[in-house]
Amino acid sequence: MYRDDHVTPDPDVIERVGRQLAAGSDVILGVVLTRAFRGQPDERALHWLQVNNIHCAHEPCWRLG
Repeated sequence: MYRDDHVTPDPDVIERVGRQLAAGSDVILGVVLTRAFRGQPDERALHWLQVNNIHCAHEPCWRLG
């Protein structure tokens, strides 16, 4: 959902995915479990689920461009 620099959000892709989600399209989420992260030195380290990809079920292998 980013442009070629992997930093700048791509509003066209974000809008397209948003429309598909709003329409109730089935999706496949690519998720990973992050490394343990400690926000403060005295806090317990926690893992987070991170969504890395959103694929619409009707087009699971869509490509940019």
